[in-house]
Amino acid sequence: MHPLIRLKETTPLFCITFAVLLFGLLPTAQAVTPAPDGGYAHYTTAEGENALLNLTIGVVNTAVGALSLTSDTTGNYNVGVGGGALALNNGDSNTAVGTAALFLNTTGTRNTATGTDTFSLTRPATRIRLSVRSRSNTTLLAATQP
Repeated sequence: MHPLIRLKETTPLFCITFAVLLFGLLPTAQAVTPAPDGGYAHYTTAEGENALLNLTIGVVNTAVGALSLTSDTTGNYNVGVGGGALALNNGDSNTAVGTAALFLNTTGTRNTATGTDTFSLTRPATRIRLSVRSRSNTTLLAATQP
């Protein structure tokens, strides 16, 4: 038999065998190790050490960062992003983005805070505060009062 004809017959078999061996030896691929948690009850998402640790009946809450919404048991529709964001919260419809944003908010509702340590204390009212913190100064960018 001609050598080129024989090469055409064995090449596909060699490629298939090589591909099967190659892919069979690869480790299972994951984007993040460990894989993110999810699928919590009541449409809730938590990622970070002790995030949403005490949630019992609250619904549609999202906590990303260590201790975010950690004390929330009954609050609904809250979003805490950053270490300690909304840590003591049990109010509803609050959004805090930044380390310790709305940290001491316990029952305030419909508050929005963006920036490190913004609105550490709040009253139950609709408020929005945006701030920027440098090494020693905090600059208020915008704030609303009811």
